[in-house]
Amino acid sequence: MFRAIRQRFRWLILFCVVVILIGLALFQFVTMPERRLFALDAASGKVAWSVPIELNWSSYEEPVIDNGHVIITTNDANSDARTEHWQVSAYDAGNGRSLWTYAPFGQAGAEQLCSSTINASPIVANGRVYVYVCAATKPSDTMTFDKTSLVALDESTGTVVWEHDEPTLQNTLTEGAPLTLRVLNGGVFILVRDKSGHWGVDVLDEKAGKSARRIDLPDLSVDDPPSFPVSDFESDGQTLYVNLNGLRALDPLSGKVRYTLQVRDVAWTAKNGVYATSYVGPTVQIAAYDAKTGAVRWQRTLDKTLAPNAPDDALDVTIQMRADAQTVYAFVIHHQSNLLWLVALNSGDGSTRWIKPVQIDPIVADVLAKVAISPDLVAYNEVGEVTGIRVLAASDGSARWFFPAYTKDSSPSTDGQRIYLFDESPRYRNWLVALNPAWHG
Repeated sequence: MFRAIRQRFRWLILFCVVVILIGLALFQFVTMPERRLFALDAASGKVAWSVPIELNWSSYEEPVIDNGHVIITTNDANSDARTEHWQVSAYDAGNGRSLWTYAPFGQAGAEQLCSSTINASPIVANGRVYVYVCAATKPSDTMTFDKTSLVALDESTGTVVWEHDEPTLQNTLTEGAPLTLRVLNGGVFILVRDKSGHWGVDVLDEKAGKSARRIDLPDLSVDDPPSFPVSDFESDGQTLYVNLNGLRALDPLSGKVRYTLQVRDVAWTAKNGVYATSYVGPTVQIAAYDAKTGAVRWQRTLDKTLAPNAPDDALDVTIQMRADAQTVYAFVIHHQSNLLWLVALNSGDGSTRWIKPVQIDPIVADVLAKVAISPDLVAYNEVGEVTGIRVLAASDGSARWFFPAYTKDSSPSTDGQRIYLFDESPRYRNWLVALNPAWHG
């Protein structure tokens, strides 16, 4: 009888061990991170669609939204440490259907990719997607980047329209910064710095990618690219703006400098008006400028009149700034107390529309705090006790909704109808979404 009891006890122990092992395996499976691209309804936060992504998110930049397309770049470091993979993918913004993928190195990968290729999001303009492909392709020489091409893709099909060798561009791009390329007046303008340190703008024909001319910038010969992942080359469709040791407005036809503004190389924008920051003694100010003449339209000092809850006037802004026709958005930070606010200023006179405290770790806020904007809403990545996408009303800063997500420090983007973001949350979260697209609310 005792032998039978011992035998049953052994079977019971074995059964318990098997159940525990299955439970651990199941727990590991359901909690394993799963990379996905999400589209959320802008009004409610309800999940419209999500698709799995094979590779890693490729940069701190947000998805690019254009003409009903969502365009992203992804990369990985293969288990074979000698090869790396990188690709550009386009999805239908309406349903998430995969449209095309451009993978210049295929399944074989490249021996070594430039950080500028991995981290620079594409530029989309006039039905073309522009990317910079920079890599060492020879197994015998992983330190020489022999592939240094600017590639123009058809936005609808992903096919290569033209390819232009641009070897000096890798000397220009800061890791994590946008591609220094703008398209206007039938030309592709590329801000570059050669090996001797001389700056200039290479101008290509938009249709064929052939070199047309070069705009030399001799007064920038000693300046280095920004150390932060911030754009130093913008356009409003009429003028080119280069922000290196002062903001220069260039005539795209003649290449002449129309005016120069003595501003900082971070926290500026020229997409919907010219706005920048500068020092006035020990304090920082945000200023608006006339795009044609560079004349000051208004100035706003960063002090307690702007952020009444700040301990004192020792305020600064993070490196990103956005603006639309009505509002200028900036993240104002008090470093000593680790406090952060999102400030919305009236674009006409600089008066405060609203101000909101933000929960983003101040250590990363300087680089990663960025907003996606539309006439109705403001969205940003919140990193702190909770992590996800916070959406506010553009009119008064009131809370709309919050979507928990592990975004790996990437930012959301919006077309006004939906919010698009990268997420690498546990697998079970996606099962909840499948059962109830509004589960988080």
